[in-house]
Amino acid sequence: MTDDDRAMTGADAGGHSPAGPTDSDRGRTVSDLLATWRRLPTFVLRAALTIDGIALLLYALAVGFMLKAPLLFFLFDLDAEGNPPSWWFGVQQLLVALVFLLLASRIFASDERLRPLRPLFVTAGIGFGIISLDEIGELHETISKLIEKSVKIRGFERRLTKSLHVTHHLRGGGLWIPLYAIIGIVALALLAPYFVKAYKLWRREVLTVVIGFAVFVASAALLQVVGYFFPIRSLAHRVYVFVEQGLKMGGVTIVLWGVAQVLSSGLERVTTLVAGDGD
Repeated sequence: MTDDDRAMTGADAGGHSPAGPTDSDRGRTVSDLLATWRRLPTFVLRAALTIDGIALLLYALAVGFMLKAPLLFFLFDLDAEGNPPSWWFGVQQLLVALVFLLLASRIFASDERLRPLRPLFVTAGIGFGIISLDEIGELHETISKLIEKSVKIRGFERRLTKSLHVTHHLRGGGLWIPLYAIIGIVALALLAPYFVKAYKLWRREVLTVVIGFAVFVASAALLQVVGYFFPIRSLAHRVYVFVEQGLKMGGVTIVLWGVAQVLSSGLERVTTLVAGDGD
């Protein structure tokens, strides 16, 4: 008698074959997954807020020691480009883009709530991806410089600077704002029907995203204009940068939290559907 025969004989003698995963085991696995998806938004919010807080704290310390440690100030200057705070801000926006694109992927093809909203998710994902590249690659600064090459634009800037009595760094600084505003208004108008559908399904989550995006836009565009009235490198300008950049990071964190809630809801639905098919 071979070993396999003995194993079969032992199973027959015991009245049952070797046990596989039971229904209770599968039920526990599904319950654990659902609990993980429910905790996801809170984890994302806490992690992002922690990094935001660290960036703001390091900036405050850098301002306090900038005369003695200029390198420290450069590394953590929230108003600078190409340093850790600007990289984190770009990563924040990239995470939002990835979540939107994930919601538009085939993973959620079985979710009848998410499927009709794919155009909204794809557009939002591409939009935040471009904003992320803009932040990391300093694209809006390049756009401002290209627009400023126009003689008429330079003349308008000189007259505006003189009439408003703002500081010298107005020139070329905010020329990207009208261009981006036009693109944003057109995109919002085209996607309005999808926003209405999404709002009917996830009112709290959509309101969270809208509030976060409004805070981000207000701080990135409107508050930037306010900053032109403060002499650069003055204490007032440093305080302004702290508030403006804090609101920008906070706004994107709120957006990320909102879309994480939608992602959590979608993952719960897909997990439940897959578990039901397995039964």
